[in-house]
Amino acid sequence: MSMSLVRAGATVRATLSGELTVDDVAEMHRALGDVVDGETSLVIDAAEVARLDVAAAQLVVATSHRVGACRVEAASPAWSYAWSLLGLDALGAPTEGGALP
Repeated sequence: MSMSLVRAGATVRATLSGELTVDDVAEMHRALGDVVDGETSLVIDAAEVARLDVAAAQLVVATSHRVGACRVEAASPAWSYAWSLLGLDALGAPTEGGALP
């Protein structure tokens, strides 16, 4: 797992790559917690994600509720497949101005 977080004003860009699994969630949670708040606009670049498990997806959903806006800018086939397999596509992906239900 690799995660790069870059802040530009109120926007944080999270570039994710590799396998995002339960083994990585604590580290991801700490890193995101240091840079996001209710005023943050979070942009996720998941173009290089090779695997996303339910724990990592849950962290994305929870984080989307902690920020002012959240959107996935780019999604790899693995990210899209996991999102769909977990039934999250029926809820909608995190988008500008909102969080997942």
